[in-house]
Amino acid sequence: MSVAAPTLGLMSDDTPLWLFADQLGPAVHGGEHAHREVLLVEATSALAKRRYHRQKLHIVLSALRHAQRDLGGRATLLEADTYTDALRRFKRPVLVHEPTSHAAEQFVHRLRDKGLVADILPTPTFALSRKDFRG
Repeated sequence: MSVAAPTLGLMSDDTPLWLFADQLGPAVHGGEHAHREVLLVEATSALAKRRYHRQKLHIVLSALRHAQRDLGGRATLLEADTYTDALRRFKRPVLVHEPTSHAAEQFVHRLRDKGLVADILPTPTFALSRKDFRG
């Protein structure tokens, strides 16, 4: 799947940025996105899908909360059963960077089709986007 251009004018310069728990660094939410509101989601269903070592789970949840604290008024942390539930509660389409897994990539494309995601951006955490890597 490729990263599409902004669709139907849904993306504006103030479109919030949704970060997954493995996207919390300043390379993702800083730079050209430093002005954006940031959405963080603690989805019970995502945490329950696979077995996590108790300490790893603690680190993931702690990282989300620290990111919320570090980003101050820019960040909103929502606790929900699913990512979809959280995005519906947020009530605004969001930008998201390409996720690291194929399953998550397919998921964010479905969310874009539903209008919950305005656009899927190339990841700044790898040297190449998926599209460029696949050539």
